[in-house]
Amino acid sequence: MFALKGYEYLLGFLLICSLVPALALAASKVLRPSSQGAVRRTTYGVGDGTGGGCLDSI
Repeated sequence: MFALKGYEYLLGFLLICSLVPALALAASKVLRPSSQGAVRRTTYGVGDGTGGGCLDSI
């Protein structure tokens, strides 16, 4: 019944190869955090000086 006799394994392999990335993307969408926490909403480093002091001697 299958038109390309002998290519069933190749078709199955290609089907699995196309499903793996789709499943990975779906799992990452389901498992990601639903909302941002307070720490993620704050800005980073605004108004802070550089640390380390390597530029102080210039």
